[in-house]
Amino acid sequence: MPKWILGHSSYFNYKRFDVSLTLRAYLGNWVYNNVASANGAYQNLTGSGMPSNLHTSVLKTGFVVPQYYSDYFVEDASFLRMDNITLGYAGTYRGQQFRLFGTIQNAFTLTGYTGVDPTSGLNGIDNNIYPRARTISTGLDIRF
Repeated sequence: MPKWILGHSSYFNYKRFDVSLTLRAYLGNWVYNNVASANGAYQNLTGSGMPSNLHTSVLKTGFVVPQYYSDYFVEDASFLRMDNITLGYAGTYRGQQFRLFGTIQNAFTLTGYTGVDPTSGLNGIDNNIYPRARTISTGLDIRF
């Protein structure tokens, strides 16, 4: 559980253009990187009969067998994420009002965490669950 959860929303408009932003930050967010602990050993390369990808931590630690309970894999997963960006343009066409807009959800995440997603785990453990998708959508609002 993070020590601090911060959020910020903004809305700007200039003439016919508008922009809205939503930011979220988790500070002091510690996560156990279970993906790194499972794949951060040389045994994964030679011991299974089928080679698999190694996590880059194996080059630093030199672990031969997986160290599932090592605190080496507890990482600071603090982050700043742009949850939503919407850009719109409002105008008129033949007397009808319209607004054309585009939205990006999960636009970017700034973090030092080496795992998949600093929020993808359960109870502070990243078990290689699918991260949140980036969604891009557009729309047209016409008023009669």
